Amino acid sequence: MGAAVLFVFGVLVLLVQLQSPSFVQWDGIGVHGDTYRGVTTYTYDGETYSIDNTDVSVEDTRHIPTTVWLPRSHPDDPEKAFIESPIDRWTDFVFLTIWFFGVAFVLAFGMVRLRLRRRARDREALTTAFGTGLDPEVVQRLLAERRRPPERRTRQ
Repeated sequence: MGAAVLFVFGVLVLLVQLQSPSFVQWDGIGVHGDTYRGVTTYTYDGETYSIDNTDVSVEDTRHIPTTVWLPRSHPDDPEKAFIESPIDRWTDFVFLTIWFFGVAFVLAFGMVRLRLRRRARDREALTTAFGTGLDPEVVQRLLAERRRPPERRTRQ
């Protein structure tokens, strides 16, 4: 039951992630750009685009190589471009996969628990029933059948 609940939450999180703007980091078109003074400039299909990079200060005068992810549906729309962020990428990955790792853990835990219960049940059955042997009447009947001489056949 717990694995099913975790699986349902995992699927729901996957559906939400597919609609997230950061999903473009997994399925989009990656282009290389340059960030200078808080503005990232990149080129796609011969056109140059610029977007604000809020992670870099306006006073920063370094040229920082930056990866920009463009959605496959609208690669020429800078409003939908997403500046790569390793923190966002790893957070998305962990938040998405933790549910499925939870499913695997619950299933593995349940299988180990089931195996231990079966082993304990078998051990209990062996300690209570082992050594009682066959019923004495059955033993006497089998011995009598074995001790009886074989029947002789006559030739005709």
